[in-house]
Amino acid sequence: MQFRLALAFILFLLGSIDSLVVGQSKIFTPSFDCTRAFAEAEKAICTDAELAELDNQLAGAYKTALAVLHGDARKDLIAEQKRWLASRNACEWNQACLVHRHRQRIQSLNKVSDRQSQPVLVTQKDWSTCESPSAPQAITACTQIINGNIDPSSRAKAFWWRGLHHSEIKSYEKAISDFTSVIEITPNSASAFNQRGFAYFYSQKYRFAIVDFTRSLQLAPDYQFENTLHFRGRANNLVGDHRQAIADLSRVIESSPDENSYFYRAQSYFIIGKLDLARTDIVKALEISPQHEIARSLLGLIEAAEQAKKFEKKQNLLRKTEAEEKKPNHSTNTSVPGNDQEGLGTLD
Repeated sequence: MQFRLALAFILFLLGSIDSLVVGQSKIFTPSFDCTRAFAEAEKAICTDAELAELDNQLAGAYKTALAVLHGDARKDLIAEQKRWLASRNACEWNQACLVHRHRQRIQSLNKVSDRQSQPVLVTQKDWSTCESPSAPQAITACTQIINGNIDPSSRAKAFWWRGLHHSEIKSYEKAISDFTSVIEITPNSASAFNQRGFAYFYSQKYRFAIVDFTRSLQLAPDYQFENTLHFRGRANNLVGDHRQAIADLSRVIESSPDENSYFYRAQSYFIIGKLDLARTDIVKALEISPQHEIARSLLGLIEAAEQAKKFEKKQNLLRKTEAEEKKPNHSTNTSVPGNDQEGLGTLD
């Protein structure tokens, strides 16, 4: 009997100790995986019930805010959240600091969601201004539409127009962002790929431009066919793919010849050393546009290269002739007089 009581007491003590240890190392469940918590602030959140709950609230508020934002505003919020995480991590194990940071951020994110959830009236006047040629006012109107409670198709249309206006005022990075937003909503928009291709081209990101022009032609082969091929040819020229540039520009010339396509094809021919074809193209460019000064300059370069080629050919011929003249003449009679065996007779 005494043995059983002693055993029960020991088991009770072991259970109490085990509960104490578990209590000391209890892990709460925030929005992230505590097994991958490296920052001191993250470790503090994982071991504090209040902080874990605040972290979950913040994650929900952030997700809601992201869902109601679009384009640049969404990117700005993501960047802002990264900055906030750095400020949170600076608190390390300071519980009061972490609580304060979380509550402030939750309040800020809720304001974003509340502001965006309020209905924004989109009028026909907004659309008319958005589609007007006056870029500054149009961009403001398009932004008003984008932030309104409208269907995805209408939002894509507003992004497209805003991207076009950004291109007009040479804000190409913003234009690229807008056309990317169109593509995210409507992945098969040939016009969005086409316009983003132009923005990449004028940003001197020629390889990206080639990819977008190619995708545009795949989606809608007849959409701005000549213009798209012309600029893809120029982009290929600028990245050094002159044969593909010639192929693109040749298709443009077959369809609708113009002085610029002849000029840029002449440029490619000139670079790969086909001077006769380069001359033919540049002459045609000047026939169409006699005042094309850059074409006239290229013609001068072609003529200079032709003269240099003729001079080099002449020099090579001269060197070859001189080399031939220096070779010994093996046909000359080299016998020594008086050594003719036939004139010596025989010895007795």
